Amino acid sequence: NIPLPPGDDDAKGFKPYVKVELHIEGPEEHIADDGQEREGEYKERTQTLRGRDPDFGGEALKFTGITGVVEELAFVRFTVRDDEFGRDDLSAWACVRLNRLRGGYRFVHLSDCEGHLTE
Repeated sequence: NIPLPPGDDDAKGFKPYVKVELHIEGPEEHIADDGQEREGEYKERTQTLRGRDPDFGGEALKFTGITGVVEELAFVRFTVRDDEFGRDDLSAWACVRLNRLRGGYRFVHLSDCEGHLTE
């Protein structure tokens, strides 16, 4: 079950999608002199579905053509958001170091907006 975003209480209006961001830093990269990190460049998202138990039907998100990735320094952030007019509310999230992920079907533990593991 994916939790509803804070303030939502009707699962009928919940339209979740998964946004996946790859946060990488290659061996020759560093944060600019002003200390501000730029917004992630590598993002993908699933289709939008309905309800708290969506089935994305094996939809695959791929990041191709990225070179020089240091897996120990790279993270994948998964966010489940409610597709709404305006800003899409956060429902659940997870962040996993790239070298901890393996190919194929996997289960990623999600946390709700308060940081508690979801059921």
